Amino acid sequence: MLLNALLLSLIYLVSRTDMINGYMMLTKPIVLGPLVGLVLGDLQAGILIGATLELAFIGVMNIGISVSMDVSIATIVGGGLAILSGQDAAFALTIAIPVGILFNMLKTFIRVVMQYWIVEMQKACEVGDYKKVERYHWLTWWLYSIIMMVLVFGSIYLGTGAVQAVVDFIPQWIYNGLKVGTSILPALGFAMLLNMIWTREIGAFYFIGFVLSAFLGMTNTGVAILGAAFAVIAFFFIKSEDTEGAEEEVSEENRQTKRLSRKALMGVYWRAHTLEASFNYQNYQGSGYCYAMIPALRELYPDQKDLAMALSRHYEFFNTTPQVSTLIFGISCAMEEEISSNPDLAPASVNAVKAALMGPLAGIGDSLFQGTFRIIAAGVAAQLGLQGNVLAPFVFIVLYNAPHFLARWYLMWKSYDFGSKFINKIYKSNIMDKLTLCFGILGLMVIGAMTMSMVSVSTPLVIQFGQMEPLALQSLFDEILPGLLPLCITWATAWLLKKQVNMLHIMIGMFILGIVCNVIGIL
Repeated sequence: MLLNALLLSLIYLVSRTDMINGYMMLTKPIVLGPLVGLVLGDLQAGILIGATLELAFIGVMNIGISVSMDVSIATIVGGGLAILSGQDAAFALTIAIPVGILFNMLKTFIRVVMQYWIVEMQKACEVGDYKKVERYHWLTWWLYSIIMMVLVFGSIYLGTGAVQAVVDFIPQWIYNGLKVGTSILPALGFAMLLNMIWTREIGAFYFIGFVLSAFLGMTNTGVAILGAAFAVIAFFFIKSEDTEGAEEEVSEENRQTKRLSRKALMGVYWRAHTLEASFNYQNYQGSGYCYAMIPALRELYPDQKDLAMALSRHYEFFNTTPQVSTLIFGISCAMEEEISSNPDLAPASVNAVKAALMGPLAGIGDSLFQGTFRIIAAGVAAQLGLQGNVLAPFVFIVLYNAPHFLARWYLMWKSYDFGSKFINKIYKSNIMDKLTLCFGILGLMVIGAMTMSMVSVSTPLVIQFGQMEPLALQSLFDEILPGLLPLCITWATAWLLKKQVNMLHIMIGMFILGIVCNVIGIL
C-alpha cells in the first residue's frame, strides 16, 4: 500500500504540470484514469474508470476560482481506491465526489496560508528584484504541489474509511463560510485595478459597465463591445492638446524606439505557459503574468528603478483563459517597447489595455477551449475509453491540444506585430494622450461589468414590520441596484488599499467575514 500511495501521489504531480505547460488538460479523468490503472497493474480498469468519470464530470470547468470540486484528485483517489479494493467505476464515482469536494475546500486553506510567498513576490517587484520573483513563482508551484501530494498519499494509504471520516468531520458551516469568502475575493483584484486606472474624468464609465451588467444582464464581452464604441466616440470628440511643432512629423532618427530581441520574445512566450503556476487569491494570474514578462522587461529597462516600476504594474490583477493569453502578452510587449522609449505614453495604459481585453478574451477562450474543444475531445475519447481502448487518453490530448498550441503561437506573434505597428503609427499622429484616455474608458467599463459578474455575494436576511409581509432584504437591494453588495465590497476594498492596509490582511479578513456572516445568517 505504501508504494501504491507514493505512485498515485506522483500521478498527481503529473496533473499539476498543467499549471506550467499552458494547461494541456492533463488534469482530466480521461488522462489520469489510465495512469492510475497502469501503476496499479490494471490498465483496463483505469481506462474504464477514467472514461466514466470524464463523462460524469464533463460539466465541471476550471474558470477562475469557481470550481466545485478538484476533479484530478477525485479521479486519482476515487479511481485508486476502487482498483485497490477490486471495485468498479460506480464505486470510484461514489468516492470521487466527496473527495473532490473535500480537497477543493482544503485548497482554499492552503492558498491562504501560502499568501506569504505571494506578498514576498510583490515586495520583490517593488525593488526590481526579478530573480526573487522567479524563485517565488516556482516555489509557490512546488510547495503547493508537494502539500497536495502528501494529502493524496495519506488518502490512499489510510483508505476509504479515513477519507469519509474527514469529509464527515468538517462542519457544513465552515464549508459554506469558505464558499462565501471565496466568492468575494475577486473584489480585491478589481480594487487594485480601480486604484490604478481610475481618474475623475473617466470614472463614470466604471459605473456604466456595472449598471449594464446589473440591469440588462449584459455579458463582459457585450460590455467590452459597447465600451469600445464609447472609446471610439470619445476619440473623435476629444480635442488634442496643441503643442509646438506638433504638426511636424517626428523622424525615426530623433526617436529610437527600443525593439525586443527574438530571444526576449521567445522567453515571454515560453514563460506564458506557466501563467497559473503561482495562481493566488490576491491577483489571480497576475504573479504568473509578471514572471512571464521578465525577459522583455529586463531587456527594455536596464535601470533597476525602471524595472521595479514595470514589474509592479504587471503584477496587478489578471485573469483570462490561459490558452489564448498570448494575445495579451504580445500586445504588452509592444506597449512596453514604446513606454521604455516614449515618456509621453502613460505606463498605466498597459493595465488599461489588459483590463479591457482579459474579460472578453476569457469569454471567447472559455467558450472555445472549455466549452467546445474540450467537450468534443472528451466525447470522442470517452467513447473509446468505455470500449477499453488504450488510445483514449492520447486521442483526447491530441484533439484538444492541436488547436490549443496553434492558437497560442499564432496569437503571440500576430498580436506583437500588430501592436508594434499600431503604436508606432499613433505616436506619429500625436494622439497618444487621447488613446490612453480611450483605453481607460474601455478598461473601466469592463472592470465594472466583471465586478458585477465575478464578485458573488447576497444576503438571506428577512425583515418584518408589524403585520406586514416579510421582506427579503436582498430583494430590496436588487430593487435599488442589483449587485449593490458586490459593488460596496469592491469599493470598501479599494478604500482599504488606498489606506495602505496589507493585502494579506484584507484577504484573511474576507474569509473571516465570510465564515462569521454565514454562521449568523447575514451572507
